[in-house]
Amino acid sequence: EYARAFNAASVCIRWRDVEPYEAQHDWSRADAAVSAALDSGLPLTIGPIIDLSAGMLPEWALTWEADLPALAAFMCDYLETALTRYKHEVRRWVVCAGFNNADALGLAD
Repeated sequence: EYARAFNAASVCIRWRDVEPYEAQHDWSRADAAVSAALDSGLPLTIGPIIDLSAGMLPEWALTWEADLPALAAFMCDYLETALTRYKHEVRRWVVCAGFNNADALGLAD
């Protein structure tokens, strides 16, 4: 029914769900969502990969509050890991969201 009603599939992957502990990834829920979307046979969009909105970042990231170089390194690592994992399945990526709320981690312009 989904494929008849829509012309695309979209999966949002929250960083806090994929990496609840620093350097410990659990892709099981994301893999299941991507698999279900692919089963529809529709073009797939994943994202946003990194969302700075409240409640979207892993709790452990709060320990790096206001440390832009460290946070940027973690974000780039997570982004690269996600892109590599799903690069053959995804037609469109939404890389970032909530960057207008960057003060969430003590970051400024």
